[in-house]
Amino acid sequence: MTDLDKYGIQDAIEKHFQGQSFHDLRNKYYPQRCICTIWEEVYIGMPLKDTEDKSIDLVLENIKEITGESSLKVETSCGLFYQQKLTLPNGIWYLERASGGYYILPVYRNARRFLTRLDADVAADLIISFDAFIPQILSRAEECRRIAHEATMTGEIIQVTAAGIVHALVSSGKIKIPGELKVSGVSANKIHVYFNDQSGVITCSLDKLEGRLLKKYGISKQSKDEI
Repeated sequence: MTDLDKYGIQDAIEKHFQGQSFHDLRNKYYPQRCICTIWEEVYIGMPLKDTEDKSIDLVLENIKEITGESSLKVETSCGLFYQQKLTLPNGIWYLERASGGYYILPVYRNARRFLTRLDADVAADLIISFDAFIPQILSRAEECRRIAHEATMTGEIIQVTAAGIVHALVSSGKIKIPGELKVSGVSANKIHVYFNDQSGVITCSLDKLEGRLLKKYGISKQSKDEI
């Protein structure tokens, strides 16, 4: 951890992207949720305490003082929830009033809410520090989506190719399969071919599939003549 990352934000980013589920990646709000989840990890790692600094306006004053921007874009919403919408260089932040204090919501207003237990100057500095990492988080999120999409496409191509091998062997009379074909697999190095019977699963690389099928379900010349 360095002075440029005194809150351990980079470590939280690395930890977050080490294990992403396919279900998470399919959500259209995935990038925003990444930001919120990482913010939560950073926030709960802070030295939280009971504080008298429970004013949103005081946080905004500290942000303006730290950034030197006396005219930061701030919009006030006084509907069901009193919110201050703050536009920083890399993202939109929401400061929402709550009983006994306020919530800090980065980018996504539907994030989980934690009553802020930081002094106003610390909260302001944390917000500004985290905002600097938002472009990296968004970039990493999109890269995860790209890799997942490519893996899905590759898996679909492999499954179609494997099914084609099976059907070609059946059509040429080289094998007789015992049921409906099922193919699953994630790479050309390991696929699973099985049928709706009790004959088991063939697990092998794509280039060895034909040989394994011939060995297990092959029709001999004598059997062909009898047919």
